[in-house]
Amino acid sequence: MPSNPLIGIIAEDESDVDAIIALARKIAPTKKIGKKHFVGDGCGKIRLKAASWAKNLHAQGCNSLLVIHDADRYDIAKLRVLLESAIGECGILKKAVIIPIEEVEAWFLSDMNAVRKTFSLKKDIKPVASPHNVKSPKEFLESLVYRESGKTCRYLNTKHNLKLAEALDVEIAKAKCPSFRDFYNYINMITA
Repeated sequence: MPSNPLIGIIAEDESDVDAIIALARKIAPTKKIGKKHFVGDGCGKIRLKAASWAKNLHAQGCNSLLVIHDADRYDIAKLRVLLESAIGECGILKKAVIIPIEEVEAWFLSDMNAVRKTFSLKKDIKPVASPHNVKSPKEFLESLVYRESGKTCRYLNTKHNLKLAEALDVEIAKAKCPSFRDFYNYINMITA
């Protein structure tokens, strides 16, 4: 029987790491998924430090590696090549670069029931057909929550991303967000 994965995660901030692990555990609920991580406090540092962080995570015993970098307004193909090249020689065989379009918050926009539940909103919210086409998903989510709560609740990624991840229907996210599908497939591969 394969061992449980110890994922090395390189992400923008702690809330992304927490959300990623919560989502991974939803995708593979029978596995004990461990983590070690580095955060860039923004994406710029990820691009600069990915190579050394990946090697460090390998030295710490990680048997898989996941780099999460928001697409923001970058050329995705060039960004992917840059990040894959940076982690290419780290020593970890099972690795992936996942680039949420535009931000990881787009994944949460795929499931409005999760948003409604997380913020205890009374009314159903109109679904977003293509969350990966939403410009500035974090700001979109912030505006949506404020408006739908009757201006009584504010979304903060550092406070709510874990709760949104725990409420998210991963099948809906997989169907609506190509980058989430890549993440979903990666987690299934490392936990098989």
